[in-house]
Order: sequence, then C-alpha cells, then structure tokens
Amino acid sequence: MSQKYINFLEIGGGTTPTFLYILKSINKKYKFKILEHKNFRINIPNEYKVYLDYITQLKDINLDKLDSVIFSSSIQYMENYKEVLDKIFASRIKYIFITETIFTEMSEDIFSLQNNVGNTRFPYIFFL
Repeated sequence: MSQKYINFLEIGGGTTPTFLYILKSINKKYKFKILEHKNFRINIPNEYKVYLDYITQLKDINLDKLDSVIFSSSIQYMENYKEVLDKIFASRIKYIFITETIFTEMSEDIFSLQNNVGNTRFPYIFFL
C-alpha cells in the first residue's frame, strides 16, 4: 500500500524554508517542490531529502497535483507575480499562504529597491 502525501509548492524560502519546520515538527509526510533560482540550494538533512524536489521553472510543475502553495517572502520580488497568481488561482490548489509580505490600503502598488548583503539590490513591491 502506498503512502498518501500532502503536496506543497514552496516559492522562495531562501535559507529558512518553511518545509524544514513542517517536516521536523509533525508526523504526517509532506512532499515539497521548491521553486528557487537555479544555483540556490541549502543543505538538507538526509532524512528529509526524499520529501524534497528543487524546481527552477514554474512551467515544470503540475499545479493541479498540489494541495498547497507557500510564497515564503517571495511574491514581492517576482517580476511576473500576476501571471504566477493567475496560474495558481486557476489550478486546484486548496490553500495559498503568503508570508513576510507587506500589503497596504493605498490605491496603487509601491515599488522600492532593497539593498542586501554584498551590495546586491532587488526590486520590492508593497501590494495594494
């Protein structure tokens, strides 16, 4: 008998991905697809590697086979966030989580430039 997994997509996550907290704290088994930049990987304990698959392009993921998506402080950095959200909302995904993102009551989105370590800069969106 095969085990039923709950399938998540985590978009972003960086050095503190949500999937590690979930896998370490509960007994249910989740399968995670992590959508990240091509060269970005973190060290995953061997016991969790079976539950994880890194993906570099959204088109490589069958959204209708996912139960949930987590935008881990990532949507505000995406150039094509409206296109991504349209695909997510058109799928059969039941739960959508957006963390560490600023939403405002202003009439328009606000765009800024975030300075990071190593003098790297990223556009950042404050959503209306």
